[in-house]
Amino acid sequence: MADPLVVESIRQAVLSELDGTPYACSALFPLAGGYANFVFRGVLKEKLANGASEVAIKHGQDHAATDPNMLVTTYRCVCPSLTPYTVPAGPGVLTLTKRLEKECLVATASLHAVGDAGYALRTPHLYYFNEESNTQVQEYVPNTVDLKMFALGQSAPESEYLAIGRAVGKWLHNLHEWGQLPAQSTFREYLGADTCMQSLKNVINYGWLIDRINDYPAALSDARAVFEDVQKMANAELADPSRHRIIHGDFWTGK
Repeated sequence: MADPLVVESIRQAVLSELDGTPYACSALFPLAGGYANFVFRGVLKEKLANGASEVAIKHGQDHAATDPNMLVTTYRCVCPSLTPYTVPAGPGVLTLTKRLEKECLVATASLHAVGDAGYALRTPHLYYFNEESNTQVQEYVPNTVDLKMFALGQSAPESEYLAIGRAVGKWLHNLHEWGQLPAQSTFREYLGADTCMQSLKNVINYGWLIDRINDYPAALSDARAVFEDVQKMANAELADPSRHRIIHGDFWTGK
């Protein structure tokens, strides 16, 4: 859990930073979710041209928002259109690629929305990015619910669940196809330079998977060999850049 005093200090700093911009806010409210970033809902002093009266704000520090002992550097990986940076590595140090996140939001905004009249799947719009302070202002979508809560807590017709599932699959398929186009070759190199985040995801998704056997031996002991094979497969893929593809690295249903 984030330290309330730290959150308040950052809230005041972000309010000050945005004052004088089109995204100046009269109030900021912390939002739940997110591990590394401090996330807020901002109430705009003046509506945007598109009618929006609220925005989502993500701010990065040199430590994870929910764990001040987890250092998170704000150095960037190589970007073809920007000055390359050296990414330091070390125990307890993660790499927060804010510029990378910004470039991904901008790039995937070109993907067509998927859905029907009742809903749409698309990338949220990025309004503002300050590389010096690691602050983003994004489109805010109110009254949201994650996929898991929707599936477990709603009593919608089965056809609606199926339609949403197909739309999610189609959007991800479009992302994968788009990422393999020759026009995205430079962007693939750009993403591939972020080896720190690749290694982090590998540890979280596959290394920690085996650790869960010790936490739940009665349920998972018989699966050790399978888990170890999966980890070997992931390690082999990570070691072979020719097999790398652009994917959605943070796609999940929610806690």
